[in-house]
Amino acid sequence: MINFGPVSDAVHGGRANPWFSLAVGVSVLVVTWTKYFKHELRENTDIGTVIGISAICGVFIATGIWGLLH
Repeated sequence: MINFGPVSDAVHGGRANPWFSLAVGVSVLVVTWTKYFKHELRENTDIGTVIGISAICGVFIATGIWGLLH
């Protein structure tokens, strides 16, 4: 399934589409923090979980920016 998706180049040793990485990183980051501040997540959701998701999104955003610059 990965062979036909937006990261198919990464499977074969190439680079992923930087716009896809940016879009995924930013959208998940915005949705996570919006739901956290609106209290739409499960009860007793730890701030550490939200920060962990933000760190993963930061990696996606950083690789997207890196891909655009190179």
